[in-house]
Formats: sequence, C-alpha cells, structure tokens
Amino acid sequence: MRLCVCGHCGKEYLTYLPPSYIREGRGKVCSRQCSGKQNAKIMAQDIPAIVEMSLDNSMSTPDIAAHFGCSTTLIRKALRKAGCPRDRANYGEQNGRYSHGRYVNEHVYRHMVSKDLCAKCGSTKDLAIHHVNLEHSDNTLDNLQVLCASCHNSLHMTLYWRAKKAA
Repeated sequence: MRLCVCGHCGKEYLTYLPPSYIREGRGKVCSRQCSGKQNAKIMAQDIPAIVEMSLDNSMSTPDIAAHFGCSTTLIRKALRKAGCPRDRANYGEQNGRYSHGRYVNEHVYRHMVSKDLCAKCGSTKDLAIHHVNLEHSDNTLDNLQVLCASCHNSLHMTLYWRAKKAA
C-alpha cells in the first residue's frame, strides 16, 4: 500500500496499485468524482494542446495521456471532439493486420475448416480452431485443427506448463 496525493484535489490517499501503474499514469486521483472533474477540466481546457501534440507528430497518444495524467481513451475522445483524424498508429505498416501493402483478415481461417467434431475426443460441442504451430498468421490447412473447448484448453495448459518447467 502506498501513500499518494490526488492530482485534482490534493488530498492524500492510500492505494494498492503497484508502482508501475502509477508511473504509467494510473491511480493519480483519489476517487471517481475527482477523476470525472479532472477529465472534464482536460476536455474543456486542454483540447488545443492535445490536438497540437498529436498533429505535429511529436507525441503518441499514450505519451500525450501520460503528459496530462489521464487515459488514452480520454485523449482519443478529445481528438474526436476536435475533429482530428484517428490515431496515426492504426494505419499502414504500423497496423498489426497490415501485410505487404494490404490488410489481412486474420479470421479467414474460420471459413477454411468445417467444425464438425473434435480431432481428439470426437465431441461436437463448443468447437474451436487451434493453430498447431501456435503461429496465428500461418493459416494453412495443415496448421489448423478443430478441437472442443476442453481439449483446446487442456492442450494450451500442457504447453504452458512444459514451457514453464523448461525455463
């Protein structure tokens, strides 16, 4: 437990948050009421500064949020209110689904395999598709296996504990 000072009202309060959360900008206010007031203040006064920081490419959305001591959600809401384009990190090569000049539908494998029965136990309930080599971008038919939820969970737990023992 740590003693902190509220960023809005200045009152001291105790928090159970780990130091890493506080460094990230979480837990800077003593209550939801102070959080709402601080967020309203940011939305009312700091939108021009937020827009400037975002558009001149000097800071990312998480960096702007840390600067103002608020969440990235609030920063995105402020940018939307000001009519700014979406966060630059969501476009082009910086997007996780972007590959060689096009966006890849990461769930296309769901239509490649018919989910009739579990490959291990033969169950027909709660079926899921498992990537055998654990590489979710490899959607070849050889890498896809239909498993029921129980077998799928059991397999991943086995792999988890094997890796944990090996480390």
